Amino acid sequence: AVVSTQSTGSIKLLPIQLRYPTNLSAGRDNDELVDVLKAENYIKTEKVENVFRIVDRGDYIDGFLASQLYADQTLRHVSLHLHLSAPCIYASVVEALDINIGHSFLNVGSGTGYLSTVIGNLLGANAINHGIEIRQTAVDHAYKCLEKYITTCIMFDATMLAVPTFSCGNGLDLDTDYRKYDRIYVGAEVPEEYKNLFCSLLQDNGKLVMPYMGKLVCISRIGGQCSSEELLSVSFSPLITREMLAEEVAELEHGEPMDTEDFPEDKGTMLIRIVARVRSLQALCRLKIYSLVGRDNLRRIEDLPVNPDMQNYLAYYRNTSLPSVRERHIYDTAPADEQPTVVELNPNLLVQALDVLQRFDGYHQDSSDEDQDEDINER
Repeated sequence: AVVSTQSTGSIKLLPIQLRYPTNLSAGRDNDELVDVLKAENYIKTEKVENVFRIVDRGDYIDGFLASQLYADQTLRHVSLHLHLSAPCIYASVVEALDINIGHSFLNVGSGTGYLSTVIGNLLGANAINHGIEIRQTAVDHAYKCLEKYITTCIMFDATMLAVPTFSCGNGLDLDTDYRKYDRIYVGAEVPEEYKNLFCSLLQDNGKLVMPYMGKLVCISRIGGQCSSEELLSVSFSPLITREMLAEEVAELEHGEPMDTEDFPEDKGTMLIRIVARVRSLQALCRLKIYSLVGRDNLRRIEDLPVNPDMQNYLAYYRNTSLPSVRERHIYDTAPADEQPTVVELNPNLLVQALDVLQRFDGYHQDSSDEDQDEDINER
């Protein structure tokens, strides 16, 4: 049976430069890397292939050549304390999690935010996508990469991406009674005494993938019972408890100077609750318009036959003059347990949205006039 445990320990990733013993050749770019992962059967399904193509691994860490970025190896940026696991590991994780639209996802040790963004494209726009990371510098870097992805990636689809929320904190301090997740990934070797902690964060019928006893394992929770399946032999750095972290801080204080603000504030035994944010009516309407008009058409918003106000409304995700993704979280409202912000919704925008649908060439070319009128009214 799954036992819910509480701990005062903390989590930190200590990635190392590591080459996995595979025969994968290095790609020259992200597409070639995906081709290799598919040919070697690490990527098995079309939906997983698509999301790995949408999110470019090379955009999430600096200081490496293309031959390194797109090779099957772990990358570590020493000065920024950032890392990317080997591509074959990430591909195996995403396939094993078997993610569907609407699942909630937790990434323990979210690092650069790369995997959270990849998986976010499988969850759908209204799903929960949480990441927790021990270092504030990593959280800042993840949001910077997310901002770049949303504003520059030509494959970005607002109707599909569950925008990640990254929090700085100790993954071992998560409140297991506050929220459960459908899918969880832990990016560091989990000691035996903490295995049940992560199992207790799972929803029933949930899946957890984590390094455990030298293996990458997939744990399924059904009816309160957990069963595990071995996926790969791996070598990950271990989760580090609060005591181990304190020892490291003490060693650094006696050596080179360090910025202690990089780590989350020590709040004793206080448990962490990652709050979900709720989309406003205006944001929900925008997503509905996106889904009806289609991503390809909305790539050229400036060409739409609508006035500037409507163009700005639809260009919300691409508008770099607006507050950053981190500040607005693509939601427009306060967290669910706080007083929501009052959002003014202009009804004329929705009238114009219907006008947009009617003006697209060929949108109803295969329907009769009667069917067209009925369909437009329904939409």
